[in-house]
Amino acid sequence: MGRQYDEALIGAISSRSFITEKRGLEVQIRPVPDDEREHVLDPRILEVSRKKMRNVSMSPSWTSLIGMRHRPDKPTYRLLDGEVQRDEILMEAADRYIDLFVWTPPNHKEASPALVYLHGGAFMAGNVLQFEHQLEFIAEKSGAVVVYPEYRLAPETAFPGQIEDCVLALDYVREHAADLGIDPHKIMVAGDSAGGSLTNACVQLRGAGAVAHAFEIYPEVDLAGEQGEGYEDFPAIADQEDVARFRIDHLRDSDGPMVELCAHGKMSPHDPLISALMLEDCTDFSPVTIVTSEYDPLRIPDEKWATKLRSSGIDVEVIEYAGCDHGFFDHFGVYPQSEDVCLLMAEKLKEMAAQ
Repeated sequence: MGRQYDEALIGAISSRSFITEKRGLEVQIRPVPDDEREHVLDPRILEVSRKKMRNVSMSPSWTSLIGMRHRPDKPTYRLLDGEVQRDEILMEAADRYIDLFVWTPPNHKEASPALVYLHGGAFMAGNVLQFEHQLEFIAEKSGAVVVYPEYRLAPETAFPGQIEDCVLALDYVREHAADLGIDPHKIMVAGDSAGGSLTNACVQLRGAGAVAHAFEIYPEVDLAGEQGEGYEDFPAIADQEDVARFRIDHLRDSDGPMVELCAHGKMSPHDPLISALMLEDCTDFSPVTIVTSEYDPLRIPDEKWATKLRSSGIDVEVIEYAGCDHGFFDHFGVYPQSEDVCLLMAEKLKEMAAQ
């Protein structure tokens, strides 16, 4: 099975995108491709969200690891035109091993850029099966090598274990650049949600010399912050307000318990390694692309993070997907916006190759 939508929707997202200003911040809006109204949920997201609302009383608590780690409600589909080689490397790291998955496309050229992708899942969930279709697609469209580390998860491993694993994976890619056929000076690190937080940690600990570009998809940048209780920043048409607020509240309710389960008192939620918005000096940060969703409470701190970086002289591009909520990237082949983000990452990697 391929796309669960008309491929023409991808072109509509791109052709109808526009630049606007929000709180003094320049933002590119990627619109709902088949509904020209403002402040509407994408029809595919609306359908899935209504089902979640109906079934919420029967769903496992988000604090249930089984409920978080087994997500049959998030199918993805393969969209390749050909075949992409996948290899698995068991990387030795002190007293443990880290599983690395590497995709090398047939159009790969020596000394190409590389993408190191750090998955989301509240630091407690996520695995290669949820992201392999996105990552092989990016490899094929970009010609770049894509590397995915299976970092240790909370609560079995507390902070900063996840950060340590991701940094070691980045070090491995740089040190084995010749074996992988990549340019160690052209590595893009990317991640969604918690993976965006881990991306920021990699930049802080290894610097812009190691991370040529950071691509952050609705990143978690303020675990210590208040998500607020109002909805004034998230207007929706009347007959969709209940769904939009349900999705917003679902994420707002998760941050407190997430910190407790991940930190075990070993790291403060104010530590910039897990809350990049707390970083005092951003002047040496990598160039960044920040992707947000209209109906995601993380959009507000993400916009603050973008403003802070831009005020420090960092090259920042902010892209907001209208009508989307948190987690849309997971639904590859189901939501056209997920494919569109992959194409944007591929385009960025091709730009890096040309530099």
